[in-house]
Amino acid sequence: MTRLTALPINNNVSRKYRLITLCFFSISFLTAFSQQNDTLRSLSEFSFNQHLGRLIKIYEEFPTTDFSTLSELSFSYKTRGKKEWHIYHKYPSLGGSLIFIYFGNSDTLGNALGLVPTAQFEYDQKKGSFFLRAGLGIAAFNRPYRQEDNPGNLVLGSTFENLSVLHIGYSFFSGKRLSMSLGLSATHCSNSHLRVPNVGANIFSVSCGLRWSEPPKIRSMKPHQAVDDRKEKNRHLHWNPAISLNFGLHEFPGTVHPIGGPLYPVYGCSLFASRVYRMNGRISLGASLYYYSGYYDLILSQQLFPEGTDAGKKSVTVSIHGAREWIFGRFGLIVQAGVNIYSPFLRELAEIKNIPSKGVLYQWTSNKVGYRYSPLGYTQKTIKPFAGISVKANGGTADFFEVSIGIVL
Repeated sequence: MTRLTALPINNNVSRKYRLITLCFFSISFLTAFSQQNDTLRSLSEFSFNQHLGRLIKIYEEFPTTDFSTLSELSFSYKTRGKKEWHIYHKYPSLGGSLIFIYFGNSDTLGNALGLVPTAQFEYDQKKGSFFLRAGLGIAAFNRPYRQEDNPGNLVLGSTFENLSVLHIGYSFFSGKRLSMSLGLSATHCSNSHLRVPNVGANIFSVSCGLRWSEPPKIRSMKPHQAVDDRKEKNRHLHWNPAISLNFGLHEFPGTVHPIGGPLYPVYGCSLFASRVYRMNGRISLGASLYYYSGYYDLILSQQLFPEGTDAGKKSVTVSIHGAREWIFGRFGLIVQAGVNIYSPFLRELAEIKNIPSKGVLYQWTSNKVGYRYSPLGYTQKTIKPFAGISVKANGGTADFFEVSIGIVL
């Protein structure tokens, strides 16, 4: 197999890559609000939540920590049915959270400040409501790993990292516009393996909060807008073929070693078919092929295989996968799970001396979570281009950060 360009990428390119990511999240955040009409502005909501929990030790070399705290200031709009997808998602609240994180060890782990676009779904009860809020954003860290002055922080390897939040709870009104809430939350920080070390931070917490919003009677009012589900289903039930070109970056796989290595590009292509599912998103089935330039260089530099071995073929992975995408206007949140049907390097890694194995899940599973943006929307009958950013993982371990472009036919 002819070797593709596999030059290590320097730190300047890495910084530009992170800047592109930050811009993507900012555009997503602002565009989500711009889609709301004037009638929705009266249903704006503000909330403050305080989370208290512990940073979970998931690796042997882990700093000693005290209790962790997250202070979360949120702003959102309660959708009312102006768009059909509001109805299909049962009128979610869309917005964003500004989150300050104290990890329980300021000297080694420092603190973080994050911005996370969020969607909140509520299930009304007689005296309150159960809620689920989720989001995927970005955070800045003031004490990441530095070999010179902070070598003990193997948890957070970069200044900017992914910040994922999941919050469930129950809220009840204590006044005309003021409500209180109690809940549980999970928070994850990782740099998508753009830099090593990348142990990652996982915080599980209890929470309490206050929210200012419209009175319950106004919040529960829905416009008299009916949607003919049968007509919609007939229009969207067919499967649409699609293709995407993918580009990723990562250091060579390793949780804490090797440190200071180059960034290697990963090139990929995905073919899949998708269709509408439950009128609020899409499901898809397909296959992906990736070429890892870092595998190629390691095979040659370390002479891992016998002379005459085609290093190019050993550096390719092929997977089959299924995905679920939740669509909010022109934006979608996608979760993908798959199986590596061809991955010789990962599977033979365990048999190579002094190269650690990461287990069956790492060798056989391929997962992805991220955002997609379709400038023409998802319901048009024309060719629909899209762009996306995501975190690709093997098992539960981040593999690389990915940018993709594609079309749905």
